[in-house]
Parts: sequence; structure tokens; C-alpha cells
Amino acid sequence: MFVFEKFPVYQLAEKLSRQIEDCVFNNPDIDFNIKNQLSRALTSITSNIAEGSGKFTGKDKKNFYIIARGSTHECVSLVKTLYNQKFINKEIYTSIYIDFETISKMLTGLIGAMMSR
Repeated sequence: MFVFEKFPVYQLAEKLSRQIEDCVFNNPDIDFNIKNQLSRALTSITSNIAEGSGKFTGKDKKNFYIIARGSTHECVSLVKTLYNQKFINKEIYTSIYIDFETISKMLTGLIGAMMSR
């Protein structure tokens, strides 16, 4: 098992990605471009956590965690757009939003830990 697979932030991001896939990507009424952008942003979160964990210096790790955090914020914006367009109900939106907020806080913690190295 790789180190990143043990990170709670990675596990939560993976879980959330699957949840969003179930309610968004299988909906044929949602615009392809929004689905594509959301898919890329979700992939960026887990990919940058994984890549960052494989770096040797705190500075290198931090840069990838910063990118993952930015992608998290991008996902929030896209999911909010889908909610505003009535593709996601309030209950699902709130659950997804809270998970993204948790991911953002966890990444902020990782970034802070790398800054003190």
C-alpha cells in the first residue's frame, strides 16, 4: 500500500468522487462540459495528494497539496452550479459541500505541516 492511500484526506476525496459520479456523471441531462470539468477537478484532488506524498522535500509536497486544495475549491464552485441549476437536491448538495469543506481543511493542515519543515 502506498502512503497516500492511508491519508484520511485521500480516502475522503475518493469516497466523495464516487458519490458525485453516482449522482452527476450518470445524469444525461447535465452538460458534458460541466461533467468533464468536474471530473478533471476531482481527479486533480486525488492525483495531487498522491503525487505530493511521493515527493521528498516539504516544499515539493506542499506545492502539490496547494494544487489539490485549489481543485477542491473548483469542485465546490461546479457542484454549486449544478445545485443552482436543480441537478442536485439540497440534501445531496449539503453533504457534498461539507465533505469538500473537510477536505479543504485537511489539505490546509497538510500544507501547514509542510511549511514548518
